[in-house]
Amino acid sequence: NRKEFALILTDAQMPGLSGFDLVERIRTMPDLAYPTILMLSSARGLQDVTRSRKLGISVYLTKPIRRSALHSAIRTALRQPDRVKPAREAGSRKPRSSRTLRVLVAEDNLVNQKLAAHMLERVGHTPIVVGNGREAFAAMQNDKFDIILMDIQMPVVGGFEATRLIRELKAPTGKRTPIIALTARAMKGDREACLAAGMDGYVPKPIQSKKLMELIAELTGTSGQSAADAEVKPTTGDGDGVLDENALRATTGGNRELVGELAQLFLQELEPRMQEIASAIREGDAERLQFAAHALRGSAASLSAAQVTASAAALEAMARKGNLSKADSVFVCLEGELAGLTARLTILKREA
Repeated sequence: NRKEFALILTDAQMPGLSGFDLVERIRTMPDLAYPTILMLSSARGLQDVTRSRKLGISVYLTKPIRRSALHSAIRTALRQPDRVKPAREAGSRKPRSSRTLRVLVAEDNLVNQKLAAHMLERVGHTPIVVGNGREAFAAMQNDKFDIILMDIQMPVVGGFEATRLIRELKAPTGKRTPIIALTARAMKGDREACLAAGMDGYVPKPIQSKKLMELIAELTGTSGQSAADAEVKPTTGDGDGVLDENALRATTGGNRELVGELAQLFLQELEPRMQEIASAIREGDAERLQFAAHALRGSAASLSAAQVTASAAALEAMARKGNLSKADSVFVCLEGELAGLTARLTILKREA
């Protein structure tokens, strides 16, 4: 009937015509003012979140939702000075100019902290780094961020729990800060688990700068062109498996000083980490071994140290299954591989 409404509240999943299809039809009526649209859904995924942004949906809420949170989201959305207009189709879209984003990085591994911060700074963003989920939650209580990079496996409070706490904290405001999961695991269903936990995207470790920046650009509506420009393509990799220096240089954008800093951080953490692994094996503590081996694997993978990465992954897998019968032999192999890697990293640190 061409009636205009200030607010439309619609469910995403309805028989016959879904909420997204409804919004698409509304957007084909150019003579209507753009109404504020709130979408409710019992399912959540990156595809739905991305589609909501493209259609100009002001708020995307996950059911069940408390009445107070819904009222707050409506008040916040109606206070916006301009109605959110849908994004143009890919063929005619003009990307927004890139802007500096404040990025909260929740990561306990020093090597990965340094590397993630460098990748973000290289394209003009401002990283704020915390070491666990509790610190991430505290940061969200006291500050504002455009997006969050959240490691899954962290001490004190893990990534899933931290995400749940952040979503509950921000639910009454109707504001949803995008959260990208970072994980060294490559298990089937991990991506789906991250999305179900309230995250908006998933990036496996070791982090590839181009993929990370493209996802950040997609979730924040900013241009990702500078990220592509900053990407350095690796040349033919080293074949010995100890350390792929070409891949490491590509990861760091050819920054020799950063390579030296990463080498220093890895070596700094190595002795206590190996002591933790040895102690866990000796005491038959699978949980401790899994955590320590996971941390070593993450650092080694970021440095492109294939042999150490593989051995640490083997220990992590044994610990996850609770079978440590072969852990001693893998540990001996790991010690030999680390001797070669340590020598190479010491040289890189000296040359930086």
